[in-house]
Amino acid sequence: MAPRVKSLADDHLKSKKSVFKQRFPGFKKKATELSVLCGNSVRFICYGPDEKDLHVWPENPKAMQQIVARFNAQSHLKRKKNGCDLKPKIGESRN
Repeated sequence: MAPRVKSLADDHLKSKKSVFKQRFPGFKKKATELSVLCGNSVRFICYGPDEKDLHVWPENPKAMQQIVARFNAQSHLKRKKNGCDLKPKIGESRN
């Protein structure tokens, strides 16, 4: 019975990878649309289905650095208003 359980876990991971592969381009498209329609810089960071791969958009490191530099150049109050802290949420989901 133990090999059957492992097979189910493998099938579940394959299914998650397949869904992620199909949906990730849609996330990029929506981020691009949000950026164009709102006139704001957008970036996102997400983990892949196996929680080991980190996916970042935009993939261009220079563009990412520019966005972060503009965010860090803002006053502390404005950064707090426009940013979000994911540490509590990441801690909850990983426990």
